[in-house]
Amino acid sequence: MVHTRAQLEEMSKEQLINELVDNSNVIQHSLESLNSKMDRITSDLAISRRITDLLRERVNQLERDQLSSSQYIRREMLEVGPILESIPETEVENVVAKAVSLCGPDISPSDLDSCHRLK
Repeated sequence: MVHTRAQLEEMSKEQLINELVDNSNVIQHSLESLNSKMDRITSDLAISRRITDLLRERVNQLERDQLSSSQYIRREMLEVGPILESIPETEVENVVAKAVSLCGPDISPSDLDSCHRLK
């Protein structure tokens, strides 16, 4: 309870001591409650950090897996270009086969699984 100066001067020593003890108990109870809440928050934060670390680790692993998978898929892929737009789609495989043959092994259009123009 809040008292004015005049009220405090009228109180006996015993009343003042009781008032101080009561106020001290209220403060102690509030401090214990705050400490309990702080412990829960600290615990929740530790759990959240652990979950974040696990998720970050999982994302890193998924990125590595995706890169590995992408590399595996592209293991037989060759990018040749640019292929002029004026070349008909039906002739793209022939042009690619001729271009690759100029650089290395002889290949024919039948050696190609597919050809796509890149945009």
